[in-house]
Amino acid sequence: MLNALSDRDSDVRQAAAEAIGDLGIKDRRFIEPLIMTLSDIYHNVRWAAVEAIGRLKDERFIVPLIKAFGDYDSRVRRVVAKAIGELTDERFIDLLTDALVDDRWQVREAAARALGKLGDKRAIPALKRVLGEGDNWYEDMVEIADGHPKVEAAARWAIEAIRKRYPKTSH
Repeated sequence: MLNALSDRDSDVRQAAAEAIGDLGIKDRRFIEPLIMTLSDIYHNVRWAAVEAIGRLKDERFIVPLIKAFGDYDSRVRRVVAKAIGELTDERFIDLLTDALVDDRWQVREAAARALGKLGDKRAIPALKRVLGEGDNWYEDMVEIADGHPKVEAAARWAIEAIRKRYPKTSH
């Protein structure tokens, strides 16, 4: 399987990444090759690698995930947001709040859900802005956060999840 991550066929590389995630392989020999697939020229391989990383929940992938969040393909960014939510590391708060203004609603929805999973009350103001309830609502954000119902539902869910974790939060 290790060799499959660098196979000439993108479908083989994708299948190898998926298998690593499905099987929960955390062997250190697979870490660097899996990280390398985050730079693959094919989005389906990058997407599969990010999903595998999310399933593995391993801190060795934090920096590569941060880099992968800048991918030009919104499907990859969406899966990165989901993977970050699985890692539950507060270092991702700023990255996820920035993603609430992504040009694709699927990325914004995934970012809101990941913020809810992280459960950090610092995310509440940004989530409220998605709903048009924040104090510092600025014009650019209004244009991007278009009131998509799935994004708004995810933001409401995230706020509620965070408030359950911090019952005395007044935000």
